[in-house]
Amino acid sequence: MRFAHYKLLRRTAILIGAASALVLGLPAAAQGTATLVGASGTTCTYSQMTVQPNGNISISCNNTSGNPTVGLSGPSTLTVGGPAGTYQITRNGDTAAITVNYSVTGGGCVNVPSTAVAIGASATSGSFTVSPGTLAGSCIVAITPPATYVANPSTVAVNVSGSVSGPPPPSGCPTPQAGYQLQTLGWSPNPLELRLDSGVIASFPIPAPNTSKVSVRMTQGQQQMSPGDGISEMSISKCPGVIDTTNTSCYSKTQNGNNYTVSPDAFTKGVYSFTSQTTLAYRGCWAPASEGQWYVNVRWTYANSCYGLACGYSMQWLPGAY
Repeated sequence: MRFAHYKLLRRTAILIGAASALVLGLPAAAQGTATLVGASGTTCTYSQMTVQPNGNISISCNNTSGNPTVGLSGPSTLTVGGPAGTYQITRNGDTAAITVNYSVTGGGCVNVPSTAVAIGASATSGSFTVSPGTLAGSCIVAITPPATYVANPSTVAVNVSGSVSGPPPPSGCPTPQAGYQLQTLGWSPNPLELRLDSGVIASFPIPAPNTSKVSVRMTQGQQQMSPGDGISEMSISKCPGVIDTTNTSCYSKTQNGNNYTVSPDAFTKGVYSFTSQTTLAYRGCWAPASEGQWYVNVRWTYANSCYGLACGYSMQWLPGAY
């Protein structure tokens, strides 16, 4: 047994020495590259090593599934106001042209729709960029492998750091919560997949109605990073970064916000006989644009994180009832 083990080591040493001698013996212009076939990183346990005619060394990594692979890599941190991050999709074990879908979810990064990167025949990689949002937060960059491919790794968790630079609070408003997040959300058919740490307030400036109605409402629905427990609060006021519970017509609180949640209607101007909070009563919150900018302030309180990250919901504006 010891003799067989010695012979195996001797053969391995001869093989590696022969490959090294072949590469080192080539002119500088003919020096090749070492390619890890089937690896998701820069190292792997290998099952085969061959020296190609052009001097390249091809190392076949162990792949338990036997399928070709695609792997995602890129920065795990971005900075508000800083440059975009470049994310690389590397494939191994195949040479056919493929398309790899990717997605970016979470309020920390610029909200981009799921899209794709094309990797041409014989090419080994493709890339795309993700920009940090205007406020601190986090996001998940993910790829979906083509059929017959294995993704390893398939996601990168990104933390976006930076300071909040919201407007100063209007006269008469209390000091906003430290670290509150001022969000930009206009009228769009695509919801914002927002994520917040538990207890942090996000403030959404109320837009002008995009229909003949005078009232608008904020909707909150499930996404893949929604928490399984907790409380959702929505407060309409002129004060960003503040949850005001004093006016029950402008405040809502929902146990377990996993379900579809709607803020009170914000009336941006009068309609019919509704020209004040008194005349509106329970129908909604008096938030006339003539008095300046109003906000929907949102706060989620939950006990457990989502896969070790901040949880969240899909946020969108809809016309109100009037």
